Amino acid sequence: MVKYLELHQVEALKRTKQPRQRLDSLGYTLRGGSPTDLMLLIEGRWRRIYVIQFSNAGSAFVKLNREQYFLGRIDHDIRDLAMGAMVNENPVYPEAKPCEA
Repeated sequence: MVKYLELHQVEALKRTKQPRQRLDSLGYTLRGGSPTDLMLLIEGRWRRIYVIQFSNAGSAFVKLNREQYFLGRIDHDIRDLAMGAMVNENPVYPEAKPCEA
């Protein structure tokens, strides 16, 4: 069963240096996902956002307690939050706020 992260679980977001991509010898994403430069503060811990790619469609997720929680419905909210963090704006998300890297 697919599990989804809810926006109220996200406390903050930060952008880090781009980690090394996890790809196989043919350039495809490994099953564990490829790390992005974005991290979310969830339950007091920073969790990296990973992307797993199938054909031309990618899905973003975080790992919590050895399980994958897909961003799904909040993907656009996280993207908006990341854009606000990049330009140092204060987007209106009472549940989550941009954080300095």
